[in-house]
Amino acid sequence: MNEPSAQKYRFEWENVTPKHWMSTRYYCNNGSLPYVSGCYAGKSDSLQVADNRGDGQRVGMHWKTNYGRSGMCVSVHGKDGDQGWLNQVGNYVCNKQIKENKRIKFRVGRCNHDRTNCWKLKNWNHWSGWRSWLPT
Repeated sequence: MNEPSAQKYRFEWENVTPKHWMSTRYYCNNGSLPYVSGCYAGKSDSLQVADNRGDGQRVGMHWKTNYGRSGMCVSVHGKDGDQGWLNQVGNYVCNKQIKENKRIKFRVGRCNHDRTNCWKLKNWNHWSGWRSWLPT
């Protein structure tokens, strides 16, 4: 009997939708980046992205699961975030349905759309390190 082949997923490119968030209960990743914050909210499966600088560049979150899904969550709305000592705040999210008990990892970065094509992942830069999360 043949084993079923692993499901193939397309790279998911998505613009954020409006929803206010605060990171007190969420897993965040910004490293030492002053211009972008990104958090993952496990209970709602939302990728939360905030532009902390408003310098005209796009900000986004590159994400991958341990079962083959991956994508980019992009904000083009300008400054909407704030980094505090203990929390991060923003107004935009991408809603994802991550399979239960599966790992997601993510990093945040930015892209200067005046100089390059931001629809290509290779043109994004100033990436944070990868962070990993196992939803429960």
